[in-house]
Amino acid sequence: MNLFYLLTFPLTAVTAFYVFRSFRFSFGAALVASLLYAFLPYHFFRSYHLLMAAYYLVPLMILVMLWICLEERLLIYVPENRRWFRLDLKNRKAIASVVICVVVGSCGVYYPYFSCFLLLVAGVTAWLNRHSLAPLLAAVLLIGVVMGTVLVNHLPTIMYQRTHGSAAMGTRSVADAEVMGLKITQLLLPIGGRLY
Repeated sequence: MNLFYLLTFPLTAVTAFYVFRSFRFSFGAALVASLLYAFLPYHFFRSYHLLMAAYYLVPLMILVMLWICLEERLLIYVPENRRWFRLDLKNRKAIASVVICVVVGSCGVYYPYFSCFLLLVAGVTAWLNRHSLAPLLAAVLLIGVVMGTVLVNHLPTIMYQRTHGSAAMGTRSVADAEVMGLKITQLLLPIGGRLY
């Protein structure tokens, strides 16, 4: 577990660096921004909740959302007659999008949930801007990939609970929403006091 937590720092920096460079940031700017992103105070606050500390997939998911907004076709091909839509997996960005969505669906529930919501926002925005259903359909298809992966990963838990009943979980107080919430001040300001 310690090794996984330590690996989240370089993984976060590498994925952020890749996304910055893919949008033609200079090497220095991409390096500084990715290191700042990897060492946000949020990362240190989440050492006790490992899947929340593994936010190295967030830049890759943002890349997929930007592909939906900017690409003419991603996963969905619209012929000239506009009557039928076809699935297009020959594009390497389309394959990368599916792989990223499968990996995001395998990392708990929080990041997949927000990824699905933001994919839908990207699809609707691209649909309204370009007056084409292709980006919206691509977003819905990728949401299905994320949700399907989450379901497959949680299937053993669902089967166990159906057989043996729900296991008792720890209780949380109302104050936990304040302490563990994703707030701008927690992301940007230096850490004060002790870590939990």
